[in-house]
Amino acid sequence: QLMQLARMNQHAGNVEQATQHFVKAVKTLNAILGDCHPDLEMGYAYLGEIYLAKGDSSNAIASLTRSTEIARKLWGEGSLRFSARANDLGVAYYRGNECELAGKVLRVAEAIRRKRLTANHPQVAHSLTNLGAVYIELNQNDMADQCLTHAHSVFMQHYGTRHRMTSDCKSKLATVRLALGDAASAEKLLSELITSIRDESSPQVIASLQYRLATALTNQEKLRRAEPLFKSALRIQKETLGESDERTITTMRALSLLLSRSNRHPEASEIENQIQRVAQVAKEDGAHR
Repeated sequence: QLMQLARMNQHAGNVEQATQHFVKAVKTLNAILGDCHPDLEMGYAYLGEIYLAKGDSSNAIASLTRSTEIARKLWGEGSLRFSARANDLGVAYYRGNECELAGKVLRVAEAIRRKRLTANHPQVAHSLTNLGAVYIELNQNDMADQCLTHAHSVFMQHYGTRHRMTSDCKSKLATVRLALGDAASAEKLLSELITSIRDESSPQVIASLQYRLATALTNQEKLRRAEPLFKSALRIQKETLGESDERTITTMRALSLLLSRSNRHPEASEIENQIQRVAQVAKEDGAHR
């Protein structure tokens, strides 16, 4: 009942209450059923999930480590249940900026899924997407490209263009292609993402896509197409994040550089002056604190 109550609170967005119920449920299960029972394994998995949602990667790692260890004892290291828990643990390591450990655990989970489900199963693609994100953080972009290219193909085959998993993978793949200097491929991927964007998408997501697409176009000297995208992203960021946010400043600098490359130096100088004014205000605010 505590577990059910915790899940209900979790789905309702009552994160703190859900956490309290999960913690109490896990302690109760451990006391009654011992330290190696399927219900306890699931309880630690749910608790790790809620800690991840809270951004508490340390407690998420601790809970998911317990869950993974119980799954290993109950079903074996070659089981799909163990691979699911290992995948979750890898994500927790990634969120905690422990990317080397994340990559090690995620590779284990992906190998099990590939062996048990075949290479073209969505669960394999899910593991590869997580691995791709880790490789991006480790600046291993060739490895990231391999993982994300395969995952994107699988998601397209099973889910189509507009599915959340497809879009998430495509976004990461566009980031890698930009890093590898393949601006044309990044342009195609980002254009598809913007075309398929949903009404409920957050303004920050839209601004990020516009900024990255503008960057891909700029890298191909398609400056006229890039400019309105930079300006749209900048407008959204100023409204939602404020002028002093690092992402807003980054877009301002990119737009200034584009204007300079277009020989519109007075406009570029005005943006640089805006950046300096924002930096000065931020400095003064910091001094007053």
